[in-house]
Amino acid sequence: MRSPTLDELPPPRAGMSGWPWTEDGPRLPDKGPDGAPWPRISIVTPNLNYGIYLECAIRSVLLQGYPDLEYFIIDGGSTDDSVEIIHKYEQWIRWESKPDQGQGNGINKGLQSATGDILAYLNSDDYYELGAFERIACEMDKSRGRLVVAGDIRQVDESEKEIRVWKSRPPLFRSLLFHHRLYLIRGIIVLPCQPSVFWHRQIVDEIGFLREDLKYGLDLEYWLRILARGHQFSYVPQILANYRFHGQSVSNEGWDKFYPEWKQISAEYMRTLTPWKRALKELYWWSVLVPMSLITSPYRVVSFLLGVKRG
Repeated sequence: MRSPTLDELPPPRAGMSGWPWTEDGPRLPDKGPDGAPWPRISIVTPNLNYGIYLECAIRSVLLQGYPDLEYFIIDGGSTDDSVEIIHKYEQWIRWESKPDQGQGNGINKGLQSATGDILAYLNSDDYYELGAFERIACEMDKSRGRLVVAGDIRQVDESEKEIRVWKSRPPLFRSLLFHHRLYLIRGIIVLPCQPSVFWHRQIVDEIGFLREDLKYGLDLEYWLRILARGHQFSYVPQILANYRFHGQSVSNEGWDKFYPEWKQISAEYMRTLTPWKRALKELYWWSVLVPMSLITSPYRVVSFLLGVKRG
């Protein structure tokens, strides 16, 4: 499906303006810069009773101006106005609304039906930045082993007002293993910003889908699985998505809620290593991650106060 134009979509909600309400993305040509057709991008949005934000997410996907787009919304049986909103846009999306087994289950349902070369999921309270799909399609390159691409995000509030920018860093397996410890010491951030991460279909073919038993750490576990397979993350210095914090969001529950699952996941992967490799990972923690966190702490604090959260 080619992305619809602003004029083709239903009018925005009263009082809403700017991206993605009253701004339209440029129409990309049928072929990319290399003369080949653009790769198909498949996006999955899980949703449960987030109708107040869902329409913003939908429009940010549909208005990318992208020539080959596939969009799934997997609703877990919402009782608010979510289904009514989905109906407004259903000619451009594939969707269902029925009880499921949680976020991971909903995302997997969409990914299992997806036919795209490039895959990602966007939670229904987040939304993409204009031009994100074009940049990702240009950066993803199977021939060069660029199978996972991540960028920066903008943190916004309920009304889409910017709070700060989050800068990503390409994670390493040996650093992501200690994400939970870095959280405890307020160290450097090594966890990629989930709304800005896209991966090639080859990744799913190799490692499968998200773990459905996890609520807070399903993205961390998936990134670790990718790295354990030997793939690397490629970083794009561009804001690709907007990450919304609000009273009902999982992130707003506080990172302390995430910590037990982060720690559990780390322990699971550590048990897969030989004693020698575990010792080397611990050495990396004490000799690199801890000193780097201490040394960069003043810089990261100043950046945070100036509106940028750095890795």
